[in-house]
Amino acid sequence: MDKKKFLLLSGIAVVAMLCIICFATGADTVVRFIAPGLTLLIIGIVVLFRIRSRGDVASYFAWRRRKDKNNKNQASPSTPNGMNLSEILSKLNSAYIVINKYEKKHSRINHVVIGPTGIFIIESKDVRGTLAVSENGLLLDGKHGVDHYIETVRTNARTINSEFKTFNKMKKLVKPVLCFTNAVVTSNPGKMFGDVLITTTGDLVKIMEGYPQLLEMADVTGIFLYLKKGARYESCRNMLR
Repeated sequence: MDKKKFLLLSGIAVVAMLCIICFATGADTVVRFIAPGLTLLIIGIVVLFRIRSRGDVASYFAWRRRKDKNNKNQASPSTPNGMNLSEILSKLNSAYIVINKYEKKHSRINHVVIGPTGIFIIESKDVRGTLAVSENGLLLDGKHGVDHYIETVRTNARTINSEFKTFNKMKKLVKPVLCFTNAVVTSNPGKMFGDVLITTTGDLVKIMEGYPQLLEMADVTGIFLYLKKGARYESCRNMLR
């Protein structure tokens, strides 16, 4: 039996014993002695569960102070000024069309961006920690566990890519992007894992606008109107408004 279960069962047993004593001794004793003791016991159990494996009381409260300070003073290490990804994508120049929460057929895509430098299929993940891109996949704080995000964005990109299959053989229009909004990526901005771009929100706009031009404005507009047919989306920022 682990420590948590032992503490929980012990607390339940003590509370049960106190309840039996309550019935046996009468209301006056309950009010004067048992009720305050029961309250203190419950508070003690809650504190023990909050401390968990963090060591003694002093180290626990020191950890709480550090955590509260970080939460108060720290915007995301990768998200400028605490903005969400939709707000950051709105910083793209007016030649780009941004579709948020795009749904078509069986695909659900966080963001689709169409612009002169291509079609970006963006999967955003709110993951905290330090990410590293290795030959074997993604490592979060040195461990595997987020690699499945890569396949998700690849699947979404293949769905959109199939809409322009013939044209895309000549120009690599569709670019899958895995963007982490609250993680620190240790590699250089725009690290590639196969065909997937791994980046953070702080670098995304610069990277997207930095690709070579592939489309004219007429192409951008036509692709947007085509993808819009039969699709649902939460919001859209485009030059046609």
